[in-house]
Amino acid sequence: MTIQKFTQQSLQDFALTVGAHDPSRGSQKFSMPEREPLEFGVWESDVGTFERATPKGELMFILSGAATFTETDGPALSFGAGDLLVVPPNTQGTWVVSEKLRKVYVMA
Repeated sequence: MTIQKFTQQSLQDFALTVGAHDPSRGSQKFSMPEREPLEFGVWESDVGTFERATPKGELMFILSGAATFTETDGPALSFGAGDLLVVPPNTQGTWVVSEKLRKVYVMA
């Protein structure tokens, strides 16, 4: 396997594959051979509100934009460009994207 390098500029310029279910959000996924449970990529969302449940744990680095996540029966957490978040498995709640958001994520 060859090491893959993604510069900050290449992540900003990355062509997204927009999900057919919602044209306002898209992601480009990558895989690592022999590490199938590991999923990582670049994800983007327009301004809006949506519910999300994540059965896997997630590490995300916010490249640009701003949002607030409110865990079901929990406090609101606001974040933006430059923030690193660690989301435990089985987290559920509501995203409110206030500025077009772009992140790099790893789920495992």
